[in-house]
Amino acid sequence: MSEQAQEMNEFENALKALRPAAELERDQLMYRAGQASAGRRGWIWRVATLSMTGVAGVLACVLVLRPQPAPEERVVFVSVPQQAPVESGLQKTLPEPPRMVVMEHDAPPLSVPYHGAQLWQMEQQALRWGVESLPLPALPEASGDQPKTLGSLMNDLANGKFGKGLER
Repeated sequence: MSEQAQEMNEFENALKALRPAAELERDQLMYRAGQASAGRRGWIWRVATLSMTGVAGVLACVLVLRPQPAPEERVVFVSVPQQAPVESGLQKTLPEPPRMVVMEHDAPPLSVPYHGAQLWQMEQQALRWGVESLPLPALPEASGDQPKTLGSLMNDLANGKFGKGLER
């Protein structure tokens, strides 16, 4: 092994003694090696970029230099409903509400329901003039007795007399 190592040392010393024939710049050599390894770039991308730039320029010119559109004229017919002629000097007034009509019944008002036309007439009157315009219901005929107090009502209830005077 020592013989082999000695031969290698001699070969190494011989290589160190050699000098290149021309001066080489290391940076330039590496740059050229990188260019050679990258290969040639295609011309297709350059042409595509140039053509899209040209198309965008043409469209911009067309947009800026185009003429204004001609105004469009249309005839539109609109029908307007005619209003009733206004009478000069007269003011439009609402009709007066009907006067209250007192209806007389043979029986007490609570026991006789309203029928047909009478009910319809009262409904129309309430809708037009409000419920305040309806006639007040007739009260049952009052007996000459004084109104009962709470105490007397409670006594009647306890004695079983409550409600007997309300029967008809």
